Amino acid sequence: MHMFYWPGGYFGWGGMIISMLFWLLFVGGLIYFVFWLVRRGAGGPVNYRAESAMDILKKRYASGEITREQFLSIKEELKEGNKEKQENDL
Repeated sequence: MHMFYWPGGYFGWGGMIISMLFWLLFVGGLIYFVFWLVRRGAGGPVNYRAESAMDILKKRYASGEITREQFLSIKEELKEGNKEKQENDL
């Protein structure tokens, strides 16, 4: 007689349940891993923060896309817009 043989099969009902749980966990983990990879690749870092208008303005000025006068003018417009927004929020 085989050493793993119990009534009902080699491992009995307990072995069948453990085997099913193992495969459910394995397949579920595999599906989770694939979704994690897709989300990570498509969405960038989880803590991604959208650039503010001021950040974009600074980058454009640093790259030479706009002149100093344009930079200062747009910067003032952004400050005025923020002041108006804060006043409207109150």
